Amino acid sequence: MEENWYPAENEYDPGITKEQWKEFVTDRNIFTEDSLIAFACIQKSTLATCTDMAEEFGRTKNFYNNAIWRTGEKVHKLTNCPLSLSPDKTERFWSICCLGRKMQNGRIELKIRPELEEAFDETGVLKGIEVMEKRFTWIPFYTELAKKLLEFKNNRSDLVKIVYELDEKYVSFIHNKDRTPVSDIDFFSFFSIFNRGNF
Repeated sequence: MEENWYPAENEYDPGITKEQWKEFVTDRNIFTEDSLIAFACIQKSTLATCTDMAEEFGRTKNFYNNAIWRTGEKVHKLTNCPLSLSPDKTERFWSICCLGRKMQNGRIELKIRPELEEAFDETGVLKGIEVMEKRFTWIPFYTELAKKLLEFKNNRSDLVKIVYELDEKYVSFIHNKDRTPVSDIDFFSFFSIFNRGNF
């Protein structure tokens, strides 16, 4: 069973107001590009543990952990706000910006503190932040292409026509054994056009 969010409000409050957060989130010395990406991923993630965000958006789990931790350290240095301590007395800089809860698998799910969340909303600094790591930017393209190909499920002859309307240098490998044009094409062969390093 999942635990409640911690540290509980009656146990710890960094004491940073929404107005203070609004100043901090617009200062790139405090909220760097990496930290803005990390917080945008928390907002948009299916499950905001560092490991799950790494699986969903790319980068490493340490990218998210370090970005949030370092942001907390910077805010602490500026404000001298109180710190939350873990049971082993380790300082939890991440809890200045976030709340956490332990999942059954041992991972810690994060959510942004309400005042910081409001500061993000009112300043709009997370709008337009690209959460997907660049090496994963092909995912939306292939998702849309797969959806479009379904329209040809029962009419693949039209798909063949589209293939042969492309520049020959991209589709010259699609032919019968006797090198004549094919009359039918499966979706995997269609996808192969984009996977040969030609585009």
